[in-house]
Amino acid sequence: IAAVDLKLLNLASRQRSARDLIDAVLPVTWWAFVCAVLTGLLLFSAKPLTYGHNLFFLVKIGLIALAGLNMLVFHKVVHRRLPEGASTGPADALVQASGLTSLLIWIGVIACGRWIGFTV
Repeated sequence: IAAVDLKLLNLASRQRSARDLIDAVLPVTWWAFVCAVLTGLLLFSAKPLTYGHNLFFLVKIGLIALAGLNMLVFHKVVHRRLPEGASTGPADALVQASGLTSLLIWIGVIACGRWIGFTV
């Protein structure tokens, strides 16, 4: 999803429209998300009490929920504001804010995931 976020910030894929990039990578991101949830549930099931009381785990779960909310808002509100057709120019401020929010949330998810291993 970072590729889409960077495109929304006009930092990557400048030769491609945001809509084209989203259409190309969205199926892959959904499969990756499903795989991450399944493997995460398997990992959690090994030590549910330990992980359930871990601050970094709880923050990570909260950030994932926030990422889901951000995705819902993106598809219901922000996606409509993307330029039509093959426009590859910079997006408006709301679109850029959505991309930055998503990127920061997922960086937080990754950071918390790494810290779980140091605190369990």
